[in-house]
Amino acid sequence: MFHRCRTVLLACAILALAIRCVPETTPASDTWPAVSGTALYVSAGSGSDAGDGTKQHPYLHISVAVAKASTGTTIALDDGIYVESVVLPAGVSLVGGGSGRAGLQPNGGIGIRVTGTGTSRIDGLTVLNAKGFGIRIETASATLHDVTVDGTVADGTDKPGHGVALQQSGPVTIDSCTINGSAGTGIIAWGSGAVSIIDPLFTVSPVSTVNIGNKIGIIDPLFLPRSNITNNAAGGVAIIDPLFGPATSSLTVSHSNISANGRYGVAVYGGSLSVQSSAISGTTGSAMADGIVIAGGAVQAPSPPSVSIDKSSMVTGNGRTGLLVVGPASVEVAGEFSLNGRGGVWAEHALASVHLNADAHVARNKMVGVAVSGGASLAVDGATIRETQGFDFTPSGTSVPVSLADGIGVYTGSHGRISGAQIIDNPRAAVLGRDCAITTGGMADLLVSGCTISGSKYGVVVHGATSAMAAGGQDPAAPANSYDAVGKAADDSDLPADTGLCSDGTTSCVSKP
Repeated sequence: MFHRCRTVLLACAILALAIRCVPETTPASDTWPAVSGTALYVSAGSGSDAGDGTKQHPYLHISVAVAKASTGTTIALDDGIYVESVVLPAGVSLVGGGSGRAGLQPNGGIGIRVTGTGTSRIDGLTVLNAKGFGIRIETASATLHDVTVDGTVADGTDKPGHGVALQQSGPVTIDSCTINGSAGTGIIAWGSGAVSIIDPLFTVSPVSTVNIGNKIGIIDPLFLPRSNITNNAAGGVAIIDPLFGPATSSLTVSHSNISANGRYGVAVYGGSLSVQSSAISGTTGSAMADGIVIAGGAVQAPSPPSVSIDKSSMVTGNGRTGLLVVGPASVEVAGEFSLNGRGGVWAEHALASVHLNADAHVARNKMVGVAVSGGASLAVDGATIRETQGFDFTPSGTSVPVSLADGIGVYTGSHGRISGAQIIDNPRAAVLGRDCAITTGGMADLLVSGCTISGSKYGVVVHGATSAMAAGGQDPAAPANSYDAVGKAADDSDLPADTGLCSDGTTSCVSKP
């Protein structure tokens, strides 16, 4: 019996020793992002480049996983900081657990470069202090989701520090991302496909529910989108289509905040633009600080591209204009344009047409609410243009500044049709026409009808040509305008105006990306 018990005890000891001698495995992390399909895992904290890329034996460096990856592979990042630059083949995706959890710090180089043919996804990570470019996508298509690119710096003149750069890429969607503090432009695209900056989960409009009184220019505090393009020195977003042929580039900005950028909020050099439920505000940094700039490409399309700013968008507090059009474009304006430093909406190109519909609210801009020059066309249907603020302008040949504060200006060969508008409390002229286009009948091509005009020194004033306007400031054949506390002069010679921000008819007065 004793020998039998000793044998059992010895067997148990040998079994226990055998169990203790089995090599321990790295415990699976509970911070891995959820991925599907083929995946390789990387951990800055517990990985080894001698591993096999599983959760139990992750790689230490992203570059090692990239070398092992094939098209369709997702590289999953554990929480932590990865000090390296990444060249990602198109078709391979890079996913972290969240932009506040997985960080890439490239240590003096480009953050992520995606190149080749195919579609990649970059999701849930931060790129910090990259040099030259935060993320550069060349020829590939991509989706960026929950990505933060912060503090990208320049690396010579050919790599000016853009946050996200697209070079002849396919369609790119930038979803719920923050691009902040770049030395160059936040997001810039050259000759690329459709670019969409969106927050699909966000529904609140930046425009106050009632656009009256002190609510003008105040973004609703509930407007907290996760798509933010802010504090980028050269500009917020730029689309450059050098060919601008029939297949033009396009940019969609939806439920996004583009604010406090230098020189421009959004600049489109060739291509179309749609702004939906977004705020473009606080552009500063130069004399050319515009909320939105629309200019032509090197080669023009057969017809002008479309530009639309919807009724739930706000363009406010930009250093110069809210919207400046200096190229061919068909522009539909709604929403609020307010508190801009030298005009709410301004177009000056012979192939530019601007339409303000009844949802447009242009208020408290300096110098002029809405203006067209250089042969552009303006149509206003039921919009509100009010409370333009004074801007000191010194006319040529004089030394005495004049305070300009007009509701609508139609200048230098341009055309105007203003109908049913509310033109209220603009201190100087409600509508000022200077050297407008001339109709075949020899009249100035400016018609103001059915408008409510109040609180201005002058109602409708036309200079430089015989006008269709009668003394009451309207076409005799048109429905009468309504006047309250306003002069009704149809002509007055002492109303100088700054009739062109881009007097040479080129884009030299706008900041080039």
